Amino acid sequence: MACLAAVASGSKDGEAGLVAEQQYVSKDLGVDPTSFFIFDGAGSDDRDRSAGSAMAAFMRAVDTQPFAAPFEAALPTL
Repeated sequence: MACLAAVASGSKDGEAGLVAEQQYVSKDLGVDPTSFFIFDGAGSDDRDRSAGSAMAAFMRAVDTQPFAAPFEAALPTL
């Protein structure tokens, strides 16, 4: 996703993709930018951080987007 975000922002640099993701989530989806940190784009590094309130705000915002149904269908089910 970070690579696609980089290309969409006119760059080939993965760091630019992480910045674009951070900006999209905070500006377009309205999630407080101080409540999450995207370190590597995979979400598996201990340096990735997200407050519970950030994840809840993200999920509420995504529910209003055109891609909400495919996003929900792609989520794992326990």
